[in-house]
Amino acid sequence: MPVLMTKRLILRAWRETDAKSLYRLAQDPRVSVVAGWRPHKSPKESLAVIRDVYSQPEIYALVLRSTGEVIGSVGLMTYHNSNIGLSKTDCELGYWLGVPYWENGYCTEAASVLIRHAFEDLSMQRVFCSYIEGNLSSQKVQEKLGFSPHHVNKNVYWDSLGASRNEYVSCISRQDWFLKNTKRERM
Repeated sequence: MPVLMTKRLILRAWRETDAKSLYRLAQDPRVSVVAGWRPHKSPKESLAVIRDVYSQPEIYALVLRSTGEVIGSVGLMTYHNSNIGLSKTDCELGYWLGVPYWENGYCTEAASVLIRHAFEDLSMQRVFCSYIEGNLSSQKVQEKLGFSPHHVNKNVYWDSLGASRNEYVSCISRQDWFLKNTKRERM
């Protein structure tokens, strides 16, 4: 798995030594509720998540370049491990950040480089992304990145919420991504 860099971030594979950092961030229900999972209960549970979930291809730890601190996660899920139901040339983007790092543009920055990786290196044709109703921050990230609404999964039961909410699924095509970024580079 490649290491991807942005101006402020390093996207790298998760390491078992990241378990304490993951626990520190993932125990906060403000993170887990909007991400769709339950808060972590111990560093041991976080280690299990690193081994069982975050060890999959294209799942990255988000690390601040300035401090080396893990601040969240971003990843691409392909057709066989996505919740959306994708073709082999589609993938699903997922991301979350620890609360102290919200509202700094880190998700947009990380997702942008990962989308470029999906299209340029992995030859994907479409990238999907979703958010739970009420998660305005995630909605804004997707809008900034050029995603368009695709469909709504109504009344999905979210274990982390203990309730049903609509899931909004958006998409950006390879063609739309390159058009958007070519325009930006010309400005």
